[in-house]
Amino acid sequence: MILGFLSIGIQSTLGVQAGFNPANLDLVSLDPTRDGYTPERSVAFFPKLLDRVQALPSVSAASLTVSVPVAMGIDQVTFTTPGASGGARELRRAFRHIVGKDYFAATGIAVLAGRAFRQADETEDSTAIIVSQTLVQEFWQGQDPLGRVLEIANADTPPAKILPSAFDFRPRVHTRGARLFEVIGVAHDVAEGLVTNQPHPAIYFPIRPSDYAQPAQQGITLMVRAAPGVDGVSMVRREIAAMDTNLTPFYAASMAQHIDEFMAPLRVATWTYGSIGFFGLILAAVGLAGMTAYSVASRKHEIGIRVALGAGRGDVLGLVMKEGGTLIAVGTAIGMACAWGALRGLAAMSTTVGQVGSTSASDPVVLYGAPLLLATMALAACYVPARRSLRVDPVVTLRQE
Repeated sequence: MILGFLSIGIQSTLGVQAGFNPANLDLVSLDPTRDGYTPERSVAFFPKLLDRVQALPSVSAASLTVSVPVAMGIDQVTFTTPGASGGARELRRAFRHIVGKDYFAATGIAVLAGRAFRQADETEDSTAIIVSQTLVQEFWQGQDPLGRVLEIANADTPPAKILPSAFDFRPRVHTRGARLFEVIGVAHDVAEGLVTNQPHPAIYFPIRPSDYAQPAQQGITLMVRAAPGVDGVSMVRREIAAMDTNLTPFYAASMAQHIDEFMAPLRVATWTYGSIGFFGLILAAVGLAGMTAYSVASRKHEIGIRVALGAGRGDVLGLVMKEGGTLIAVGTAIGMACAWGALRGLAAMSTTVGQVGSTSASDPVVLYGAPLLLATMALAACYVPARRSLRVDPVVTLRQE
């Protein structure tokens, strides 16, 4: 009974809550060094590709980036205020994202204060960073962060992430070395990772030539927001082929496909738990029917006496169903209590994981439909042996005794 309810709860609370606009957004990831480019040639290639794509009339925004929304294995850095020492030194952690100058326009992530990155920020010695609103609320208690300086540990360590669509639960935390960075903007929160109760603090760093020269394992991703109905992936592939036919993107998909790939393991898990719940429901119904049948068989003498004394068919049926109904009521109450607790835990994932199923965790169909379905099946399982109790012949029963 509990398994069946939990499976419905899991299906209703898993999914992706974006915090950005995935509509008409396409991703193409490539790494020219894998196709024989030298680091210098790779550095020159990416800005030219971006200029060509941005010049297309059907493209409203495009950006080169290392970080992609809705991805696992996110890097983390530690940060604090400069000059702090001893007990006053407050170390915090934040997710690290390396993005291009047009990343926020391409993804639709709002810049709430300050400005987005510019081309002048994409240098090796750049100290410009953009922080998330959660970082501002937690670290500066909502004070104006623009112009403030953060001391960030090992911000120059190359990312250790895997492909944008890969599934990896382990955050990488960099804690060695330190550089000073100035906050130039505040970005709207975006759901990170998989299991988190609240939006996590995040720091955005501008992409640098060294990122082009030696791309991380997931390569450099060109994000393109095209006009509705335009195949942005094919359009970018054509531009890449026009520049060099030897270059081959190793990942290309729309953001919708990317999210679907990200969610695929979760959907498999929900179907697995749903199947467990279904078979658990069948086993519970069979067990309850068997127990009721055994109770009827062991009480034939009592039922025979009741019938002999004038008990009607409804009285006998109610006697047997009452016991089954009591068990169902107790089991449903316990199951709902446990399922409520499980749903609260699953709701903690809702900032990152949105809607896999078609319903909400607070939908009345989930809250009341599941226990009603279980109770109905259980009552049906009790009714079959209860009907058999009506066939008890008091004369035969009393003679046997």
